[in-house]
Amino acid sequence: MTVLSFGLDIAGLSGKNNSGLAALAAKHAEAKIINAWIVIPNAFSADHEGREHLDSFLPKQVSLLERMASLGQVHIDTVLESQNLDRPSNARYVWELNHRAVDYAFKGLSIYADLIGAPYAYVRRLLADSQLTLAKEVWETYPAASLREMQLPSKQYKDKHVSLVPLGIEAQLKMETELRTNETTRRDLGKKKDSLRRNTEQFKMLGKEIDVLKEEHANLTKRLNPYLVLSALHLTPTEPQLTKISGDDLDAVVAALPGVYRQAALRDSDTGRPLSDLVFRLIQKRMDLQDFTPNDRFLAPRSYVVMGKRPEIERINLRAVNQSVFDAMLDSPPKFLQGL
Repeated sequence: MTVLSFGLDIAGLSGKNNSGLAALAAKHAEAKIINAWIVIPNAFSADHEGREHLDSFLPKQVSLLERMASLGQVHIDTVLESQNLDRPSNARYVWELNHRAVDYAFKGLSIYADLIGAPYAYVRRLLADSQLTLAKEVWETYPAASLREMQLPSKQYKDKHVSLVPLGIEAQLKMETELRTNETTRRDLGKKKDSLRRNTEQFKMLGKEIDVLKEEHANLTKRLNPYLVLSALHLTPTEPQLTKISGDDLDAVVAALPGVYRQAALRDSDTGRPLSDLVFRLIQKRMDLQDFTPNDRFLAPRSYVVMGKRPEIERINLRAVNQSVFDAMLDSPPKFLQGL
């Protein structure tokens, strides 16, 4: 049975909008070879100055969400349920005043952070104007958490544009060796620095050397991590002109994975709460609490889903289309299976 899944990495409505939209298509659930379509530009990626009337674009976006949801699950990378944040008197720990348990567990941003609060307000209006149901047609997801659970880099894995040209095994091994050497050298210098009296010339010199090594490590990680993610997902462009992918489009692709690989995804249901169990364990580890007792305050939202493990993927055929072509494909879903 054909499976369609959609991912939306949505931005707010102020300044430059860089929302990513993607669709994944497979001949059947858990398929090893699937198609990924990224939509550039898409109906959600227009820039806004804040003075526009919502009626000038919101109804079209709501209609698009409903059309996608009629064909497959829609996964949105932003907050959909505020949970206990609406009840601050229930908080027992400082972080509970501005983080949901799932955000604290996955080291996500506060719901009140501008990068989260603005999209949340935007999506609340989109869903209020729609006939869509959370935890059925629309799901919240967090691509970085999915990558983490798939044992892939979940930090510094995206940039404004990431090359789709394979890095090559030799170059990858060379960078990984440089990273290990950097980490070993920093650790050794750190131990030596700790053994010295503070504010001596040698102490200051070692501090500067360590800072240089930290910057080199960050640059190496920023170069290597995107390729590790692309390689593990076997994301393969099928068009010669498609040589790069933006971080937002990459997140949209990752966001849609749970809709195709449902057996590898984590979500709570009436029959179990594997996602909440993971949240409990991560909070206990982060807070270093031996006597931590899980309770309902720390349950994951019922509309939240992430990948729980890496599915068996042989290849993801990547293509790019504009919004008008995408609209036509929604009218004729078999087109999403092109080439499979």
